[in-house]
Amino acid sequence: MENLSTETEIKDRNANQLHSFVLEQNYPNPFNSSTAIAFYLPNENKVNLKIFNTIGQVVATLAEGELQAGNHIFQWEAGNIPSGIYYYVLSTGSQTETKNQQKKIKFYFDLNN
Repeated sequence: MENLSTETEIKDRNANQLHSFVLEQNYPNPFNSSTAIAFYLPNENKVNLKIFNTIGQVVATLAEGELQAGNHIFQWEAGNIPSGIYYYVLSTGSQTETKNQQKKIKFYFDLNN
């Protein structure tokens, strides 16, 4: 599966206060062509961040491998994916968490034609 994401670190979470990973709700949600998925890792860990459709098929792998402790954001570029409800799953060696997201297509009408 092709990696369809970019990663950016964020530094607004106090790492000393958290002892397990945190998976945030994607933003924006619903979205049109791309959305950001943020999560926090308390320590360096092997992670998998995958997007699934409603019948359980993997449609994208955003992260697979070792990541440093801290905050991470992955951008899912989903312009070629049909509208619908998708689930993203973050897993480490000891934890797994799932959230859902909704992709909508925006339609624009030119009333002058």
